[in-house]
Amino acid sequence: MFPIPYKQLLSGKLLVLLLLTIIFSLIGCVIALVINIIAGFPGVHFGNLFNMFIRVTGANIGIYISVLPIILLFCCSANYFLGGVALAFIYGYFGTFEGTLLNYYPIKASMILVDSTCGAEYGYTYHIFPALITITLTFLISIIILANKKKAPGTLTVTKKKKVVRKKGW
Repeated sequence: MFPIPYKQLLSGKLLVLLLLTIIFSLIGCVIALVINIIAGFPGVHFGNLFNMFIRVTGANIGIYISVLPIILLFCCSANYFLGGVALAFIYGYFGTFEGTLLNYYPIKASMILVDSTCGAEYGYTYHIFPALITITLTFLISIIILANKKKAPGTLTVTKKKKVVRKKGW
């Protein structure tokens, strides 16, 4: 058994999660291609497939970077990881809203980077530069959090209650 510092183990897990994000993006694009071919939709060719793969993968990597601070904050506590999952869900849900202030919201910023015309049908204009700054700051915050991780995750401990022996009688 080789001892590995917790920070390196966590970095390896995050790298595997990034690779899984890319692989699942590819699988999603292949499934979409197969469905388009079966349904007989026009315009299915390599250029569209490559464009779709780049956009889907880019958006998913942006979302991965957006959620990375939450993952890093809640990964060291066995007692609070479900709170992190709930927070990440709510955090992602707010990314589905529309508004110009969302140029600075990391989840929405990742989608703006791959399609700056999203939300145009609602009259909103999104800008790539604030979205790029937001994703970059989120990534830098994640790196700072990872660099400051010092302790291994806490373990969930369950203690048994001692049974109180009562005296017989009154």
